[in-house]
Amino acid sequence: KVTLTEALDGVGRFYLRTENSALSIDNIALNGVSIFKSNNSTLKIAGLEQGKAAISLFNIQGKKIFSTSFEANGMQEIALPKLSMGIYVVQLTTEVGKMDKKIILE
Repeated sequence: KVTLTEALDGVGRFYLRTENSALSIDNIALNGVSIFKSNNSTLKIAGLEQGKAAISLFNIQGKKIFSTSFEANGMQEIALPKLSMGIYVVQLTTEVGKMDKKIILE
């Protein structure tokens, strides 16, 4: 709770914005989904509901390396192209939302 001693109206350099709700980046609809690598050439996605889905694979610099779409059926295996060792970000897009996951290829 903030109590001001004088009226503060007008244009200023900084603004304080308050809301009743909290900011969140979690997608509750995709909480049960797991993305993991079974080996360096296969990516597994478990817990997806039926429907259309797509994944994109980005390197650590943000460049899109690979992209594919598929029809989800609970467990999905995606064959990855030959990739060098490093850290990659997998972006899963479904009809109910998006999810990002970091994977490390060794």
